Amino acid sequence: MENLKEYLVENGPFDGAMGFSQGAGMLMALMLEHQLLHPFEPALFQVAIFFNGGLWQEQKQMVANGLRIKTPTAHILGGKKDFMYEESLRLRDACDKDTRTEYEHDKGHCIPRKYELIVAMTRVIRMSIDRAIYRS
Repeated sequence: MENLKEYLVENGPFDGAMGFSQGAGMLMALMLEHQLLHPFEPALFQVAIFFNGGLWQEQKQMVANGLRIKTPTAHILGGKKDFMYEESLRLRDACDKDTRTEYEHDKGHCIPRKYELIVAMTRVIRMSIDRAIYRS
């Protein structure tokens, strides 16, 4: 995680970030930690996209204490076939409901490749990007 933070400092800023599964959890960990430690600085990213991710144990406590991500976010959920489904809902709920969008498919723990699902996921992601653009 320290290497990633160093990379962000040396090569950023970045407009957005995307993570799948454990990468989504790491992205959320970075964002929550930044918001907690630097509450008066801009967010790490203007938009974040999460595919089938979950909260880490430390982040569950931060969220239980009321910390929420206010950055526009998109959440792609794998439905009840996804072994991470409940965790994905917790990650989604750690983001402000007024700035998040979501799409749920029924293909489980994956990024679907079916055309109709790609179009639907793209719409949700685009809505979050548009929110970020109009906020800045």
